[in-house]
Amino acid sequence: MATPVLPSGARIQLALDRTSLRESLTLLGTLAGRPSRVEVGTPLFLSEGAEAIRAVREAMGPGVTVVADAKICDAGERIASFAFDAGADVVTVIGAVISDKTWAGVVSAASAAGPSSRIMIDAIGWEVDESVLARRLDTAAAAGIEVELCAHRHGEAMPAEFEQLAASLASAPALTRVVAGSISAGEARPAVDAGFDILIVGSGIQDSLDPVAAWNNFVDHLDSAVTA
Repeated sequence: MATPVLPSGARIQLALDRTSLRESLTLLGTLAGRPSRVEVGTPLFLSEGAEAIRAVREAMGPGVTVVADAKICDAGERIASFAFDAGADVVTVIGAVISDKTWAGVVSAASAAGPSSRIMIDAIGWEVDESVLARRLDTAAAAGIEVELCAHRHGEAMPAEFEQLAASLASAPALTRVVAGSISAGEARPAVDAGFDILIVGSGIQDSLDPVAAWNNFVDHLDSAVTA
């Protein structure tokens, strides 16, 4: 089940996947006023550390969700606290390998960071284990922490493959469902129709000669999905 219908632009998580903070901030300036979710991608996070999160937070202001794609699999509380303290609202963890102890540390860090802090479970390489997921969600719920779940596709997916990806998360309760993997504007509607709430888009916008036009193209395709 999808979360309540979001405005089309709010369905896009803009992924900053370059290693240059300067180039990333230039892109944010070009797209000023449009993104409501911005991801400090793993390459940028590894290259620039907390400074990337702080700079993106400063550039976007308090009303925008900042996601730190830290891909936590160990040292959960320390890494999550590092990201939250720098201004992230969401941190990512790798569902396939994270232990109960590491998960508990991430939840503790999110709880300490405040009510807007959330955790995204990245399901890359993970055939979602219902019992493990339920245990994770119980721990998070006890601390009042919202959890999102992200599926990955590889290469170009046909509409049916988005449906298969969504089905792989079907055992989860009504979480926010996120999908990543070189998504094009033309694939936005099939992804939403399959049940995904948020689309992570990086190269489809940041590598465009006209990022504003690329953004608007995604929004137009999402509008057709939401209003159909």
